[in-house]
Amino acid sequence: MENGKKETKEKEREVYAIGRPSIEKLPKDEQKAFFLTLLRCAVDFYKEKSNNS
Repeated sequence: MENGKKETKEKEREVYAIGRPSIEKLPKDEQKAFFLTLLRCAVDFYKEKSNNS
């Protein structure tokens, strides 16, 4: 960090799926991470929506 400024890095990933992906075939920890991320996105969406009303 330079001059007390916080550096942020953004990462972009492209994901390609061939066929029909199955969440059930992911390891349990990756399934948990997937569903927690999905839940967090839904909660954030509705929080933002209720704040804008």
